[in-house]
Amino acid sequence: MRAPGRRTLAAPASSTVKMAVDELWELTPSGAGLSRLKNAVWIVWLTAAASATFPLFLWHVQYFQRPGTKFLTLLLIAICGLAAWFPLYHRLRQRGLWRYELAVLAGLPLLAGLIYETRGTLTTLWLFISACALGRWVLERAGLKTSNGLEEIVLPAGIGLGLLACALFALGLTGALYPLAFALLLTAICLIFFRCIPPLWTAIGSLYRQWGVTEEFRSGLGTVLIVFAVVFAACGVMVILAPSVAYDVLRYHLAEVKAYSAQHALRPLPLLDASYRPQNTELWMTLAYALGGQPAAQMVSPVFFALTLLMLFAIALRTGAGTLGSLAGAVFAGTIPFLHWTGSVAKNDVVLAFFLLAPLYAYLRWRETGNFVWIRLGVFFLAIAAGIKEIAVFAVPPSAVFFALAAWRQPRRLRAFGSLALIFAVFGLFWYVWDFSLTGNPVYPWRLAAAVSPHRRLEWGAATLRYLQLPWRMHFSGQRFFESLLPNPLGIFFVLFAPVWLMVRRRTGAITLERTCLLFTAAYVAYWATMLATLRFGITPIVILAVFTGARLAALYQNSPAWTNRVFLGACVYCLWFALLAAAIVEINAPQFQLFAGTIDKAGYLCQALGTYPSLEYLKTQVAPGDRVLGVENCSAAYAPDPAAFDCFWPPAWPINRAELEARLRKPQFRFLILPTGQVDAGTPKGLDDAALLYRDAAFCVYRLAAK
Repeated sequence: MRAPGRRTLAAPASSTVKMAVDELWELTPSGAGLSRLKNAVWIVWLTAAASATFPLFLWHVQYFQRPGTKFLTLLLIAICGLAAWFPLYHRLRQRGLWRYELAVLAGLPLLAGLIYETRGTLTTLWLFISACALGRWVLERAGLKTSNGLEEIVLPAGIGLGLLACALFALGLTGALYPLAFALLLTAICLIFFRCIPPLWTAIGSLYRQWGVTEEFRSGLGTVLIVFAVVFAACGVMVILAPSVAYDVLRYHLAEVKAYSAQHALRPLPLLDASYRPQNTELWMTLAYALGGQPAAQMVSPVFFALTLLMLFAIALRTGAGTLGSLAGAVFAGTIPFLHWTGSVAKNDVVLAFFLLAPLYAYLRWRETGNFVWIRLGVFFLAIAAGIKEIAVFAVPPSAVFFALAAWRQPRRLRAFGSLALIFAVFGLFWYVWDFSLTGNPVYPWRLAAAVSPHRRLEWGAATLRYLQLPWRMHFSGQRFFESLLPNPLGIFFVLFAPVWLMVRRRTGAITLERTCLLFTAAYVAYWATMLATLRFGITPIVILAVFTGARLAALYQNSPAWTNRVFLGACVYCLWFALLAAAIVEINAPQFQLFAGTIDKAGYLCQALGTYPSLEYLKTQVAPGDRVLGVENCSAAYAPDPAAFDCFWPPAWPINRAELEARLRKPQFRFLILPTGQVDAGTPKGLDDAALLYRDAAFCVYRLAAK
């Protein structure tokens, strides 16, 4: 139990959320005998779950034999070394080291960025500081007062970045996407709102000081959480600072960014239908790319990943989880393997998750204060989410109900509803108007009916069974729900610690803000699971469940005997090692170590880590402006000579059907063709006798097609 009067990290000012952990959480009421029985059942569950998942753990360990036995040896040494390090470091941090851990956790990525990608890191900081200054000015003008250091960072950053997206959209329409225009925009914001910059440093300093006086972080659970958080941060830094090799990043996001930067305007790529979709994330990345190169563009999504974890921490605090519970929830959420990878690469899924969590947080603040401006701010965040990805529609029904209930309680209801509709229309629909003006369809290349048409129609009984099977399949048949070879991209966190939902509950008189979050989660999941149950589209409900599960785990840890806590810590270490191995499989490769050691450059790294790169690099010496390239199984458009003139496809059958290939080449007119070397050896190019072979490596061949 937490000592009365002990200071906590970023404790909310509102009297409704000042209650201590022991006033908000309790174990299932019981006598001493039942408590012993409860502990025994808990230990049995953890033992059974660990035994059932241990073969999967071994699969992850044995995977490291694939690049070479030396990697498996190093991994086993690391596992043993970290196991020995835990008790030693726990004793060391009791002497005061824990007070500086926040600085290490935040400073590690920043220092690594400044060392390896100085220009990109400084550009990202410039963008972030400008956004915070603009957002703080808006908060002050709206009369909204922040209650803790977390709010003073995440809310201004979200507001400022949202407004910047609108400004960048206007620049894109006018053909002004030039580095000079971006530099002038950020400089003007910093100069005009200069007085709003110092509060950002004050907020960061406040968080650092409050961390140092939060005694709960000295516990054994705090040691485990911080050590693994630092290790996961190091893995993320390696992904962020190395040139991207992720399929979606190269096929879509960076390809669009490089095309917009090259043409200095917001014009869809003629061979990429995805470029007609909302592009808020790509606009932020275009600004970063123009000023700081590809490294800066790759840092945009990780910045939002950090903001998302801070927002989760703030939500947990707001719902009474306590500081250790909030930390546990944020760390366990951020270390879910698929989420950690998604947040570390240049994609828009975690960016969307932040702008879907922010409306929920704004609604919680309205529940506390009754200030309707919070609801208007929540609608603004939801509108920005709509400009990031159409998948924001999954959060619209519960958010709309919450906001409508708030508007209904206002004295002037029509005015309240009208203001919300106007905010959403102004800040959330301009992408769809733009799309409609270009194609006649506001959601091209989707259909409007897709929002209510399930991916696969099922009878009621089959649909119910699918809902019941979905959690199991996502945990243990993960390849179907996440684009990787991982069998369990969700890790085993929910499997190990699911019983805490039965063993820890809120007191009768506790605040009900958590129930609001769970209602939002249930509505989101019901819609998402019916329509498109892909993990990266369900980040928002997954992290909400993770943060509340982690908070309950911390409450159970704080209220259990010492011998039980040792078992808890062992389970946490096992869970986090499991997640770390899974994340390392999809994030880390051997050439990264050579890159950061300085033995190879970026081109050398890409040649080793990305089989599609050498053929595209060769093409840069051959193509003329306007030449179109077709890649077969080579979709790394971001590294093509001109991403706007590049198209690719994955044939549904092997070998490639001759008629299909000829149909692809017929329209539009392509000048170059990239084929897998294996297909060439199988004789696929028959019928292309006038094509000249220019280049061949172990992975791909490049042909010049005759002009027609």
